[in-house]
Amino acid sequence: YSVLERMLAERLNWKNVRFGAVGSSEEIIANFLDTNDEETGRLCLSLYRSLISKVGVTLLGKAATGKTTVRRLLSSAINKASDDHIKIVEYIISPKSMSRDDFLGRVEP
Repeated sequence: YSVLERMLAERLNWKNVRFGAVGSSEEIIANFLDTNDEETGRLCLSLYRSLISKVGVTLLGKAATGKTTVRRLLSSAINKASDDHIKIVEYIISPKSMSRDDFLGRVEP
């Protein structure tokens, strides 16, 4: 079990599966998301899956496509679900502050 699942397994018993949640930790997160929009909820769970895979996550996209909204909703849901025991650490970097290779990385042959 993840830390979130262990903390909440005894406390919560959700019956509605929202936004295509798979597994108890995703169901818990989905029920704490402050949105009723299906697409936004699915994007939040997609970001959650990426974050728990223990790799760095970069949100890229055009302006006004929901990157900040999804990030804020997920962060808020995790904080609420864990009674503020789990904190999301975010680093916001301007992509123009460094080269493309420094920002995204590269693979040496």
